[in-house]
Amino acid sequence: MDPGDINSTHIALIPKCKNPATQKDFRPISLCNVVMKMVSKTIANCIKKILSEIVDGEQSGFVSDRLITDNALVSMECFHWLKKKKGNRGVLALKLDMSKAYDRLEWPFVVEPSRGFTPKRGLRQGDPFSLYLFIICVDVLSSFLKKEALEKRIHGIQVARQEPVITHLIFADESLLFSRATCQETDKIMTTLKSYQLSSGQVVNLDKSEVSFSQNVHKRIEL
Repeated sequence: MDPGDINSTHIALIPKCKNPATQKDFRPISLCNVVMKMVSKTIANCIKKILSEIVDGEQSGFVSDRLITDNALVSMECFHWLKKKKGNRGVLALKLDMSKAYDRLEWPFVVEPSRGFTPKRGLRQGDPFSLYLFIICVDVLSSFLKKEALEKRIHGIQVARQEPVITHLIFADESLLFSRATCQETDKIMTTLKSYQLSSGQVVNLDKSEVSFSQNVHKRIEL
């Protein structure tokens, strides 16, 4: 048996609606070899043990010793603070959803390409190893945002003097960003997102993304 056949996969397109008309109306399902699943699960179990040491604390999805509800509670407290915010300096919260997050991830962004490596884009959804690869790649966005915050180009929110400044929270493939409600900071966020999208292949799904403002932001503010 050729070892290369272990990674051979049958792709089945499952319609997501009654009358599919475009490629977006189908969900690809991978039917892979059982041996490949065993190998992948073994690798995933090894990565799982060290993931919390290499991924930023803002990521709470699928990381051992972290609960996704932790970020949910923090975000609820942040939005509660936004509703009560007063003063001259307004802030905003930007909720991002990545379009077809797993399918768009570029392989050169995951690992250095080699002559014998065929895939160029996409992670196999449902594969436990793919899950942790995705979390590690999303950590790059966290690093980008931390760099901008460190250099004072993006300012997060601080709900109390003793509390840490929060610039972003990540829920696996969804992100929540906080900054001052100014043209300068929103432009810097868009530039940062563009850099991440170009290097990773990820694309923000604008239809599922939202923006919220603190109560002291003028309704006619232009971003």
